[in-house]
Amino acid sequence: MSSPPAEPTTFDGEYDEAGTMQPPVHDQLPSLEEVHQKSTLDLPSGTFEETKNTSRRRTWGYGLAIAIPFVIFGAIIAIVLVMNKANNPEELGATVTVGRPGAASPPQVRATAPPTVRARATRTPTARTKTRRERAVAYLGLLSDPALLEDDTTPQARALEWIVGDFQALDVPALDGIGNIGPGSAEREHRFPQRYALAVLYYAMAELLQYKDTDNWRREFDFLSRKNECEWHEELEYVEAEQVIDYGVACDWQGRVTSIYMPKNRLEGTIPPEIALLSQLKVLNLSENRLSGELPPEMSNLLNLEVFLVAMNDISGTIPDYLNALTKLKKVSLLDNMFTGTLPDLGNLKQLTHLDLSNNMDLQGTIPASWGELGALRGLFLSFNDLDGTLPAQLGGMKNLRDLRLTSNIFEGTIPDDLEKCVHLKNLYLDDNELTGELTALKSLPFLEGLFLENNKFEGGIGTLFEYFDDLVILDASNNKLRGTLPLEFFKKDKLKVLDLSGNRLEGVLPIFPPNDVLEYLALQNNAFSDDLPAYVSNLRALTHLDLSSNSLTGMIPESLGSMDLLTYLSLSKNEFAPAPLPAFLQSLTALRELSLRNTRLTGTIPYWMQVLKGLVLLDLGGNVLEGELPAQVFSEMKNLTFVQFSDNSLQGMMPKVFAELPALRMFMMEGNSFTALEDGFCDGGGNLVTPKAKLSHYNSPNPNPNIFSGDCESFFPNPPRCMNQCGSDQTNPELKELLTGHDLEWDHTYGYWFSSNERIVYDVRPMVAAGELATKDSYAQYNIQDLDYGIDDDDDGYFDDDFDDDEDQDDDDVIGADDDDDDDDFDDDFFDDDIDDDDDDFFDDDDFD
Repeated sequence: MSSPPAEPTTFDGEYDEAGTMQPPVHDQLPSLEEVHQKSTLDLPSGTFEETKNTSRRRTWGYGLAIAIPFVIFGAIIAIVLVMNKANNPEELGATVTVGRPGAASPPQVRATAPPTVRARATRTPTARTKTRRERAVAYLGLLSDPALLEDDTTPQARALEWIVGDFQALDVPALDGIGNIGPGSAEREHRFPQRYALAVLYYAMAELLQYKDTDNWRREFDFLSRKNECEWHEELEYVEAEQVIDYGVACDWQGRVTSIYMPKNRLEGTIPPEIALLSQLKVLNLSENRLSGELPPEMSNLLNLEVFLVAMNDISGTIPDYLNALTKLKKVSLLDNMFTGTLPDLGNLKQLTHLDLSNNMDLQGTIPASWGELGALRGLFLSFNDLDGTLPAQLGGMKNLRDLRLTSNIFEGTIPDDLEKCVHLKNLYLDDNELTGELTALKSLPFLEGLFLENNKFEGGIGTLFEYFDDLVILDASNNKLRGTLPLEFFKKDKLKVLDLSGNRLEGVLPIFPPNDVLEYLALQNNAFSDDLPAYVSNLRALTHLDLSSNSLTGMIPESLGSMDLLTYLSLSKNEFAPAPLPAFLQSLTALRELSLRNTRLTGTIPYWMQVLKGLVLLDLGGNVLEGELPAQVFSEMKNLTFVQFSDNSLQGMMPKVFAELPALRMFMMEGNSFTALEDGFCDGGGNLVTPKAKLSHYNSPNPNPNIFSGDCESFFPNPPRCMNQCGSDQTNPELKELLTGHDLEWDHTYGYWFSSNERIVYDVRPMVAAGELATKDSYAQYNIQDLDYGIDDDDDGYFDDDFDDDEDQDDDDVIGADDDDDDDDFDDDFFDDDIDDDDDDFFDDDDFD
């Protein structure tokens, strides 16, 4: 039995009997209306929408679950890469350059792998992260000699160790410079080498003790402390100059070092080449220290340098030619060092205002003609060298020159006429040379205040010297060949304080001096003045120093001198005055420090009233006809008495012990008299004169007998006193023979002088024995005239003085000639004075710190 045929099933449509396609009919499926109706009947309200939202949430959840691990993993990879880049500049595409500056660079290596691969899969053992020290060594090896970094004893190696452990922990700059490091990279780039350079500077100039401590700096300025290096300073408030100076290190607003200001700080060592890393440096002042060595050639990179002061050190070598390339220089001082060679060409320094190369002794040659192009120059100081030749006409090109100092060289010829173009010149020092001719070239310099011509061969009249110079304050034309009489007009000038015309060929009668309350120093000795000393000399009421010795003056010494109560020095020696006792008016001159009446035909005895002259340092009464005994009480209170000359008189009796008890006596000459003995215990008096050399610990003289005690040994025959070290009758001693004739026992007075900020002239008078065993610096008797201010060591105008409280520093007082170590400035060249804010000759003024 056959089954009925199955009905065809189709999904796409059916064909009718005619073969036409008909739409499919799905009887088994509900219609759309039925579905909708069923849905609304069978399902709760809102169920369909909730089902849709649930489905969406599931989809987002699955996505997040899959994405979060990838995000975390990616963040970890990024952190690893960033740390790698910070710690290892050779990775992540950085260029690595190894070697010293100027050496051939090795091939550059750049990473090409993706960061994630380098961070995890491709790191090799040679690409490990370097330590901070390794990175510092690699970087600093480009700035310093790598060999110096490896030697633990060098300043560079010590600075390396310090900066590796530095509290600030500055980033070591990438070897390719500041590129692509990000914001703040410029600060990181300059601070690391800057801090390193200052550390090298410290170690190069500090005395290293045990445990790497240092001890010699007077002030540390917080060097190598945790502070920012721009805070390594102390603020010095200089009231008179109305400014505050950063004494130490100072920076600009960008934190770059612009000033290193450490004068008189006991720095000891050399200037390291790393100072060139401070490319923005404008002021470098290391004056009055103990630096040695040569100036490093790397300093040629300090193209912003404006003030360069290393005066009063022991720096040697030649003056470098590269100074001519530092075209921003305004002030340069190499004063009092050990430079040799010739003067360099400095014609490019158009902004230079002050140049001081004084007191280097071995500088030779001539003044370069190119220096005539230094039109801004206001102060040129070349004193105390071996410079020679003629003065170049190009000096006339320095039209702004205020101060020209050429003291103590070997210049010859005449003063060039072109010097008259320097119409602003105030101070002209030509002393101690071989210059000749007349002085007419000076007549066009109307503003001269200080004129120093001594110890040359100038000749002619002196009319030029008084005719034009109304502003003249000091005139020293001593020891030349000037002729004529003494012009009265000199004593009518209202500014002239010092007049020294000694050692010339002036003659005639001294003028009738007009009233004058300005002149303080008058030296006319060693001329040919004659006739009486006029009583009108007392019209010079401000005089502190009067020297008329070695002339041909006659008559009586006028009593009017007794009214000159400001006198501290009076010398009338070697004249032909009428015989007379010691003038009684001298007891009115209680300010006297030196009194010389040698060879003035004095008679009588030494009067008791002389005991009022308690301040005497020098007393010379030799070569007269004085008689009688020496009254002990006259001299017992003269505690400052240092030089005493009684030789060649008719004194007699016993020499009183008081002279052996005086604390300062160093020279006592009594030969040519009739003394018969020394008072008992004389040689054990305990004073300076008889103290054995071994006990004179302050004495540095190589002479085993630093004092002179001379007398007639035959008067004590057969055994002269053991404390007498010179015999007046000993003809085998040529020095003493000269002393006996009186030719060498002359007191050569010099004066130091400084121009201060308020135009004061201050000076000191220093007696010196011209021959014998005391002709040393130690033979100077030091004292202040009228307590004048030396501008060096007081607290009202001393710039490089003890303005700081430093009780433990006893040798920095800088009293001229004081017996301290080596901090004294014994030179009178106006470098370390009160020139702070004077715009005429100010070496240290405000524009150092603008």
